[in-house]
Amino acid sequence: MTELRILGPAEMRNSQGELEHSFLAGPKRLALLVYLLLHKPHGFHRRDSLLPVFWPEQDQKSARNSLSNMLYHIRKTLGTHIIENRGSEEIAINPELFWCDAVAFEKALREKEPETALNLYRNDLLKGFHVQEASFDFDHWLEQERNRFHTMATDASLDLASKVMSGRENQSVKHWGQKAAELNPFSEDIQLRVISLLDEAGEPAAALETYNTYARLIKREFEEEPGSNIKTLAEKINTQRVPVPKIAGNREPIGKELSQFSIAVLPFETLGSEKASAFTDAIHGDILTRLSQISDLFVISKTSVQSFRSTKKVLPEIALELQVGWILTGDVQEINQQVKVSVRLVNASEDRQVWAEIYQRKLTAGELFNIQAEITQKITEALKMQLSNKEHSAIRQVPTEDLEAFRLHAYGRWHLDQHTEEAMELAENYFRQAISHDKNYAQAWMGLADVLTLRHNYGHKESKVIIPEAEEAAQRARKLDPGMSGTASEKEILGRVEPKKNGQDIGKSFFNKSIAVLPFKDLESKEPRFTDGIHGDILASLSRIKDLQVISRSSVCRYERKGKEAKEIGEELRVSWLLEGEVKQTSDDINLNVILIKTATDAGIWKKNYHQTLSAENIFLIEEEVTKDLLEVLKIHLSGKEKQRATRSSTTNLDAYRLYTQGRSCLDQRTEAGIYQGLDCFQGSIELDPDYALAWSGLADAMSLLQFYGFPIPRNSPGPIEAATRAVELNKDLSEAHTSLGIFYSINQQGPAALQELELAVDLSPGYAEALIWLGWVNLVLGRPKKAVKPAKQAVRLNPLSPAFRVFLSEIYLANRLQEESLTEARRAREINPEYGLAHYMEGLVLYHADKFEEAVSAFEKALSIIPSRGTPTQNEVNMALAFTYHALGNKEWGLELKNEIYGRIDPFPLAMLQVLFGELDEAFTTFKRVQDWSSFSTEIIRYFFPKALSSLKKDKRFLHLIANVNEAVGLPADGKLL
Repeated sequence: MTELRILGPAEMRNSQGELEHSFLAGPKRLALLVYLLLHKPHGFHRRDSLLPVFWPEQDQKSARNSLSNMLYHIRKTLGTHIIENRGSEEIAINPELFWCDAVAFEKALREKEPETALNLYRNDLLKGFHVQEASFDFDHWLEQERNRFHTMATDASLDLASKVMSGRENQSVKHWGQKAAELNPFSEDIQLRVISLLDEAGEPAAALETYNTYARLIKREFEEEPGSNIKTLAEKINTQRVPVPKIAGNREPIGKELSQFSIAVLPFETLGSEKASAFTDAIHGDILTRLSQISDLFVISKTSVQSFRSTKKVLPEIALELQVGWILTGDVQEINQQVKVSVRLVNASEDRQVWAEIYQRKLTAGELFNIQAEITQKITEALKMQLSNKEHSAIRQVPTEDLEAFRLHAYGRWHLDQHTEEAMELAENYFRQAISHDKNYAQAWMGLADVLTLRHNYGHKESKVIIPEAEEAAQRARKLDPGMSGTASEKEILGRVEPKKNGQDIGKSFFNKSIAVLPFKDLESKEPRFTDGIHGDILASLSRIKDLQVISRSSVCRYERKGKEAKEIGEELRVSWLLEGEVKQTSDDINLNVILIKTATDAGIWKKNYHQTLSAENIFLIEEEVTKDLLEVLKIHLSGKEKQRATRSSTTNLDAYRLYTQGRSCLDQRTEAGIYQGLDCFQGSIELDPDYALAWSGLADAMSLLQFYGFPIPRNSPGPIEAATRAVELNKDLSEAHTSLGIFYSINQQGPAALQELELAVDLSPGYAEALIWLGWVNLVLGRPKKAVKPAKQAVRLNPLSPAFRVFLSEIYLANRLQEESLTEARRAREINPEYGLAHYMEGLVLYHADKFEEAVSAFEKALSIIPSRGTPTQNEVNMALAFTYHALGNKEWGLELKNEIYGRIDPFPLAMLQVLFGELDEAFTTFKRVQDWSSFSTEIIRYFFPKALSSLKKDKRFLHLIANVNEAVGLPADGKLL
């Protein structure tokens, strides 16, 4: 039976246990399957109800055809009976014909088997999954489902921890309690409950560890301190003077303890259409903002009240935890062209509702703001507060008269709160749309500043582009609304990014959590590559951490620190920190000394010595301790998954480890001799330890590179697919193994499968530059140039001194018609390695497209003079580009001679291109049919390059058939759509 796992990154395996790459390569078909499976009410769905959810931009006929195509792929993978029909218009999924972890999770909870359910919960539903062209309704539904499963997992964890308390199974309490804490890192309510449980179970150390982790997290993320309840509890546990009180169920009168002028506005509920949730959140947030304008009123922040969404706690209990005297609850409903807002104000000290009101008005921006202002005014009257004229004006403010602008801003804020890369990208788009509707909407400008600043801090965009725009947006917001001076955006921009001083470009500031681990020095070591292995392992461990940017090995290996100060290296690599180390190995012991240096000051701020007896286990223990200590110094908090991935499972055989590290050093050379030497090392390592996943991954890379460069493959060697698959079987969470699979699929033109593996590799190790650059390249080959830019830019950010990475990025920029950026990257690659032929070829290609033909000829001729006979690109490909350039200069003879010279050769692609150049279209289409292997260069050329010269080819109706062949050659359907 096929198994589908969606609690975490998606994974599908057939009845033989093999991964179904092709199905998962199409995000929309997976989205449709999950929607039909989980959407409530369960059962049949009308086809016409699905069309606007998944194909909002298509007309009905096109959308129906797309739906039929999707259902075909679902049947093809899961069986013809998986789709049930009721009449011609209703369809449903038969969940009995395959196994799904989400369905099994809910079933286990219904059958009172929470431990079984939690063992299925790997992570959030469809972690990292996004469908580019689906509607907002689908995005919102998916986010609600994620929250629903997340809440069920949290409740199950807490219930299990509470139940095992009676048996005093302390380790179980610790396990399930900390599981709940990890699922809800920002929820003070959950953290408080977990700390109480751990203390009662006799685990004070675990309780304090939970508290300290939470305190560090909210300090780093929000610049906030823990609330008084949780802080008091932690202090009691620490001093062991007072037993921990139970909060749950406490119904004692609380009035005298709470301030009269303090209020919590709990998250409003959405009634009716689910798509209104973001709209409801916006109304809730706006009321909070208005109340916050009143100087004498203490208002609990939105972050703190979010944990009480859909809570079962009684209001006095919530008031006690939040230390407030009043609580406001409410709900929102859209009815045709009207909005209905119901609110209730409760006096927490008396557990008494003192005021309630229902507002039903015409759905306009003005009426919405009037409702919010009236609610705020009523609250102040109930609390008997005297407001100043300034405060009266602030709560009556109308930010925008444009309802669509308000709604778009609401969607932007809702997505921004998710803090995922995909959600922030959507949020940025929504804020920009809101501004386009109302250029004087201060909140939309500040929303744009917020999202740009966050995207910079998360490393999604470069400083030189994003920071000036963020600063400008924040200033625009403040100019429109001077009362907005205390926003998060302003704190982010002024507190995290160095402003312009004396004309200095603020774009040069670095991401604070960025580091270069310089090559470790050998002290009396006979095996420098053994030291390289320790250095590489620490790099790999750090690269698995999303919030830390780590410069890759091939870039840092160029530095020995001789003659260069830390500040100079920091500026060249654009990092804030350097880690240096020295390794001393004897026959019995190993010592590692490390020092962390702040590049801005060249000052060492932390150093430590690690000493162990020499064994494989102790080497990995040292590497784990270095990683842990370094992250603590840099104040980086890890998620549960990252804690598991920060250190790699490895081998207990020291000689196998030595051979593996030596093999990686050889492979890094990217020479014929280096690849063969690496291959021998990996094979030797596997002979010593057949279960060494990293060695299998290295072997797969070596075999793939031999194939990629056209070098002979030794007899009796395992294929790269067998080696990579074995690595994944041994460690499914090993990013290197999935990258090896992705590289194999890339080279063998299985584009969708390559995309699947490389995206998973990046998810497992966000800082693994090798996976990122291949992900960009695969997107380019598959005809998705815009999708290629982001991973390729991040790869170059992490590996700035790799000429190959620079050339890949140059190629991607050119495909996106960004000629200036493309030329910059090509020339930087040439500067890094003047003998790198591909850099000169790429520079020539960009110059050709910029109509600088004479300069292009010089670059192409330089490439020809240095590329080897079996180089990349081939000599024929460079000559073909030269022919196009000479033709543009009016010299047609050179191209004619080349056409006659290569006629009848094995590779027909250059000949076909030259036939097009000389207007021989019939002959060209005939020659194109002879192309058996659409290489990366030929695929990209036919898709993106020489647009003027190929215009006649692309206008011919036969071109569609040619592109269909190209798409099929790289594993896509004929229409090129990645389903």
